[in-house]
Amino acid sequence: MSVEWIETPFRRRLFGLAAAHDPAKSYGQELIGLLDTIWRTVREGGYATTGINHALYAQNGDLFAGVEPADDTVVLPGLLLREISIGRYAFYRHTGPYRGIGAAHERVIAEIRARGLAQAWPVIEVYGHWTEDEAKLVTDLIYPLA
Repeated sequence: MSVEWIETPFRRRLFGLAAAHDPAKSYGQELIGLLDTIWRTVREGGYATTGINHALYAQNGDLFAGVEPADDTVVLPGLLLREISIGRYAFYRHTGPYRGIGAAHERVIAEIRARGLAQAWPVIEVYGHWTEDEAKLVTDLIYPLA
C-alpha cells in the first residue's frame, strides 16, 4: 500500500494515560504497560468502547495511549481525556506483524520529505482489532502535516 494524502479531518475523543518516554524501554513496552492499565479500568468499570487502541507520539517523545468510547456520552473516570482534530495528514495502513511498524514509519517520513512537506505532531497509530494471525494485524499510521 502507498501513502495517501488526506484532507478530510481526522477526529477522535480518547480516554487514556500519558507517559514521558523512558529511553531504557521501547515504545512498545511502554505502550503495552499503559494499555494494560487502561483496559483494566475499562473492564472493571464496565465501560463501552470501540475496542480500538490509539497511540499518540509527541515531538519530544512523550506517549499517550488511549481508547475511544463507544459514543460521545461515555466518560471513563480515572483516565485522561484527549480530543484530537487533524485537518490534513499522510495516511498509511500497515498490515502485518507489529515488528514491521518501524519500517512503515520510515516509509511515510521518507514520502513526506520527498514531497517537500512538513510533518506536524502528534503522530498517531490506530490499532485494528486483535487477531492471533500476525499477517492480518492492521495498524493505521497518521502523520499530521503542517
